Amino acid sequence: MLGKFFGNKSKSRAMHNSPVLSDETLRALRKADDLGHMSPGAELARYDTLGQTLVAIVVMQALSGPDAERLCEELAARFRGDIHATGAVPNTASRPRHLVLDLQNVEYMDSGAIGSLVSLLTQLHKLGGNIALVNTHRNVQFLFKLTRLDRLFPICTDTLKAIERVERGG
Repeated sequence: MLGKFFGNKSKSRAMHNSPVLSDETLRALRKADDLGHMSPGAELARYDTLGQTLVAIVVMQALSGPDAERLCEELAARFRGDIHATGAVPNTASRPRHLVLDLQNVEYMDSGAIGSLVSLLTQLHKLGGNIALVNTHRNVQFLFKLTRLDRLFPICTDTLKAIERVERGG
């Protein structure tokens, strides 16, 4: 009955603006364990430090739940000074202050990942740091815009612009 009023569009067609997962992302999700989590020893990100900014390139295609929590805890440890890119404990002067999170590989992110990133942002702000996102897939960018978190996490198109943005404080 409502079909007459709204037209005969299927539900999937009516939601044409919602993100769609690629076949590659679906394969990555199937590779994970039954709960969708990567193995505890799996690499989550690659790191590089430029000045006072840590650049973290997330290597996973699907960032969710415990994996996102583990990534954010790993990042927080680097800012607290617990670990350094070389594995050594750094002195305070060499600790990064800001974060550029490169999401070029991430095609899917769930609410657990968003919650973990907000928690990380809070910790970083307490230390005087900022976070910017770079190379976001359109699905992830859609999620940040939908939740209006793009106001807290600036989304940049290239890494150097993102570094400039976090270092100037906005």
